Amino acid sequence: MKTVELGVTWRLNPPAAPHFGGAHKVMVKTAEKATYAVEGERDVNDEEMITLFARVESFLKSRPLTYQSSENLAPGVFSGLGRLDKLDLSNNQLKDLPTGVLSDTTYLDRLDLSYNLLELLPADINKIQWLQELYYHQIGYEMLTFKFSKMDYRWLGNNNFKELPEELLAGQDELRYLWLGGNQLKQLPRNIFKDLSKLEKLDLSYNQLQRLPRGVLSNNTKLKELDLSNNDIQRLPSDVFNNVTQLKKLFLSNNKLRQLPSFNNLSQLTTLYMSNNSLSTLAHDQFQGLSNLTDLAAYDNKIQYLPQRVFEGAKNLKSMSFHLNNIPSVSNVLFEDVAPSIRF
Repeated sequence: MKTVELGVTWRLNPPAAPHFGGAHKVMVKTAEKATYAVEGERDVNDEEMITLFARVESFLKSRPLTYQSSENLAPGVFSGLGRLDKLDLSNNQLKDLPTGVLSDTTYLDRLDLSYNLLELLPADINKIQWLQELYYHQIGYEMLTFKFSKMDYRWLGNNNFKELPEELLAGQDELRYLWLGGNQLKQLPRNIFKDLSKLEKLDLSYNQLQRLPRGVLSNNTKLKELDLSNNDIQRLPSDVFNNVTQLKKLFLSNNKLRQLPSFNNLSQLTTLYMSNNSLSTLAHDQFQGLSNLTDLAAYDNKIQYLPQRVFEGAKNLKSMSFHLNNIPSVSNVLFEDVAPSIRF
């Protein structure tokens, strides 16, 4: 009652409402991350601790206490943060990044510059040796134009790239995983993957690809997973899979395919999804050679019939989906090569 008499007003931070006091909570978290970025888990003495907090304080004072739209960054804003591995500068109004602004962040592996007004990447981005994930979704930005250092993993998905230069991945002979999904790519340069001799996983889903150039995968002989789903592909080159004999998973769903290329040499393939296309017929030997195929999805097409012995050679099939097609009837003969015990 004493506090009421004194006119004290209590403003509490309810446990169930974390948005109360959010600004200072963000600052505490930022201070913790900055402290770890500078010293990591190393033990420090009193003198080093004082120096450490002075550096963290300097860093925190160089940024606003709460959200604001930034148009530029001070050149040395990230100096001393040699252990920083993730940096998010998205949703600002940055027009350019000063030369040298990232010079101390050599261990950065994730950089998000999305939704700014940038026209060019800083020249010294090439010096970030460990950069694996780059988010660069800019309004009106259509093309990525710098070279990467060698890494085994590269995420370039969920940007709005409409075009990739042919030399973008030149010399990336250590790259094993590449994500390019979620862009607006309508075509690919023929030699875009030429140097990726160790590539194992390639994701091109959720683009606007209408076709693949002939020979685009000819050098990717170690490819094990390929995702081409959710594009506008109407037809694939007949020999597109000739050299990717180690392929285990292939995703072709949600395209506009009217016919399929040969899968005969994909003996390691276990998963094949080709649902929601415009397929009306299948070749009589369409699944021949797929001796390790276990999961097949071909539903939501326009398939009118299944050729006799179409599953010949696919003896390990465990799951197949052909619903939402135009198949009037099936016979026991169709499945003799898959499971002799199946009867209808």
